[in-house]
Amino acid sequence: WCLTWNVNGKNVPGDEDTDLTAWLRTKQQESNCTLPEIIAIGAQEMVDLSVVNVATDAWKAAKRADSWREMLEFSLSQVFAMATYEVIAQRHLVGVFLCIFKLISCECSEVASCVAGCGVMGMLGNKGGVSVRMRFEDTTICFVCAHMAAHRENVAGRNADFRAILAKTAFEPSSSSSGSSNTVMYNDSTFHPSLNNALFLGSTWRDEDLDDDADLELETFSNIDDDDAVATNETTWRILDHDIVFWLGDLNYRIHE
Repeated sequence: WCLTWNVNGKNVPGDEDTDLTAWLRTKQQESNCTLPEIIAIGAQEMVDLSVVNVATDAWKAAKRADSWREMLEFSLSQVFAMATYEVIAQRHLVGVFLCIFKLISCECSEVASCVAGCGVMGMLGNKGGVSVRMRFEDTTICFVCAHMAAHRENVAGRNADFRAILAKTAFEPSSSSSGSSNTVMYNDSTFHPSLNNALFLGSTWRDEDLDDDADLELETFSNIDDDDAVATNETTWRILDHDIVFWLGDLNYRIHE
C-alpha cells in the first residue's frame, strides 16, 4: 500500500492540527478486510527547497524526517488500532522522504536503502529519488519515492531524472542483511535495461505554470537496450532487478485527454 504527498515545504509534523487518519484510512480498514502487510509512505518538499537546505543544512532535513516517522507511527497506531506496524526502513534526500512499515507478524529480509540526487548540477538533492529494497517471502520488492523536474514543458527533464535515478541507484551486498535492517549504501553506476515489472503510482503535481497549455508527448523508453547496461557484480541489486517495483512521488508529468 503506497501513499505520497508533496507538502510544499510545510512543517506538517509541527502543526498541532495535523490529522492524517483520513489520509491513512483505507476502504479495507473501514470494512475490516485484510490489512496491508507493507505500507510505503513518501513525501516531497518535506523541507523548503532553499539553497541553504539543499546545499548545507542536512541537520534540518534529518530532524524533519525523524518527526515525520514519529508522526506516521502515531497516526498508524490510531488508524489500525488492532494491529501493530513497525518501521523497517526510513531514508530521505533533502525534501524527499520514504518510510516503510510492515505488520509485525510479517517477515521481511535483505532490507537496504539508497539515495540518488539529480537536481542542480545533476547531483544535488532538490530533485532525485529515495529507494528501499527488501525480500518479502519469496518476492523481491523495491520502492522508489521520487521528486522529478517541474514545469509543464519539461518532459525531457523528467525523463532524464527517471534515467538518472535508475542509473545512480545500486544496492550493494554489504548494504543487505538477513534481518530487517536499514543499513544503507550509495553507488553510482548505470542502469539495468528492463522496465517490465515497474508500477508507477501516485503522480501528483504542483507548480506555478498552470497557464501553460503546451501539448506534450511522453518519450518512450523503447530505445533502452542491453548496450546501455554496464556489467555489475551479480550480487548488486538495481531497481529493475526486483520482481516488483513501486515508483511513487511527485513525478510532475501531466496527462492530457
